[in-house]
This record gives sequence, structure tokens and C-alpha cells, in this order.
Amino acid sequence: MSNMHTIEAAARGSFEVYRHGFYPSGSVLAGQSRRSFVAEYTSLREAKAAYPRARVSESTRTYTDPNATLEELSGLPETPPAWFAPSDANETW
Repeated sequence: MSNMHTIEAAARGSFEVYRHGFYPSGSVLAGQSRRSFVAEYTSLREAKAAYPRARVSESTRTYTDPNATLEELSGLPETPPAWFAPSDANETW
């Protein structure tokens, strides 16, 4: 995982690149996972050109589609499955 990069969709429609690795031995967080912002691009194409080996976040694909349904964006169906019971956790679908 050291120095792996990901491209992720940002809320404002841009694309951000992050570096993943570990905190160095001199840090109080030594050995723990670290995610650092690297750069921001206006298009996925620009980000992929700058970081061709970066893994593109799965959510980036659906986020960029303005006509995507809630199910396509979240992976959750519009209606609850038969086993869903609101009384179990006092939640709604």
C-alpha cells in the first residue's frame, strides 16, 4: 500500500488525487495508515493523465453521471428489501 494513489470524485465536481502509505517511524502515528491529498483536477481525464497508475475510486464512475439514480449512486435499492424492519433499529428506508 505504500505510495499507492487513488483518484476520487470531490463534492464540487472536481477530482482529487490522494497518496496512501504509512506514517514514518519518527511520528507518534508510526506504522498507521496515512492518506494525503496530492492534487485536484477539473476532469477525470486530467487526473488519469497525471497519475496513470492510480486506482480510480468506484464511486467516481457513478458520481459523474448527473442522471444517476439513488440506487446507482449508493448501491441501495429505492425500496427496502423484504427482510427490512424499521422497528429493529428505529430507522427508515
